[in-house]
Amino acid sequence: LDHPYLMALDIWELGRARERIRRTRVVNCYDNWLGAEHCWQGENPRRRRAIEDANWDQIIEGRCLLLGDFNAHSPVWNPRARARTNAGPMEALIEGFNLYINNDPDTPTRPKSTPGVSIIDLSLTTPEVGPLPIWFVDCDHPTGSDHEVIVMEWEPIKKASTKTVKEATGWQLQALQADREALEKATQAWKELAASNPPLTDACSEEDIEREASWIQESMTAVLNRFAKPIRVCPYSKRWWQAEIKLARGAYAQARRAWQTGTLGDREHREARNTYYRAIRRAKRECWEAFLVGPLESRDRLGPEDATRCWKALRYTTPKASSTTLPSGAPRARWRPLLLRRRP
Repeated sequence: LDHPYLMALDIWELGRARERIRRTRVVNCYDNWLGAEHCWQGENPRRRRAIEDANWDQIIEGRCLLLGDFNAHSPVWNPRARARTNAGPMEALIEGFNLYINNDPDTPTRPKSTPGVSIIDLSLTTPEVGPLPIWFVDCDHPTGSDHEVIVMEWEPIKKASTKTVKEATGWQLQALQADREALEKATQAWKELAASNPPLTDACSEEDIEREASWIQESMTAVLNRFAKPIRVCPYSKRWWQAEIKLARGAYAQARRAWQTGTLGDREHREARNTYYRAIRRAKRECWEAFLVGPLESRDRLGPEDATRCWKALRYTTPKASSTTLPSGAPRARWRPLLLRRRP
């Protein structure tokens, strides 16, 4: 694309051998008005929208995500819109390519002080992508723009086997302790193993201690592998993903399908969606707060290693680059980055 208001980016998901498996095209459009002095489409002299300059038959192919500020109002994506404004090209594009509208009809993307809800920043997906599993407005990170920050995710590739990418990193000990029968069997198995290994004496050497430590580790691992459910972590694992979110996601997916078939109203669909997003935000916040505070059993007796926890968290919060665009018409403007320095 050679256009100041249109940009396309192909994102490839790779396989184990770094081969290209699936492509998702992300198209960003700022649908501004163009006049006769901006002729990116041949010699078109008429006043038109930027969305009309694109050959969408060549751009929208397969998996495609169309985003942008479209500066248009329509009941198609905003039931509260009082009138249709600059909506013709966008409505034709949605209908022609059967695009999904992922915006929440109750969530404004450009806040305003006047009555009504302004939804002009749209997130559209082709049928190959389908409805996005996650879409929400992030109000916790101000950017200086008069538009909201929109967060989206699409489903990753479902791999046939994950044995090579997942490995056991622990065990679900709480579930084992709650199962009395399994706990008794695990305790008996450990006693049988310990009975066959004589304990150390005061005359043991350093090699004997190392051998005993290795035996304890191997024996405990064998017992837990038999009676406790392993915890497997992969690159897609999320610490905040809990059973509550799974239930909310399942309820929202069911409500989404019912809403698309017309058997569920808009209000019930929005309630299920908002419940899902609130559960995600609450789980992320609680996980982050737990990381900063530390384990429950050690909060009353903090040690020197806990004092460095804030600097570990700083790696995830310090911006690597400025997201502020400097104004080109202000040569005297000076901008100084805010540096967080550790006090001695």
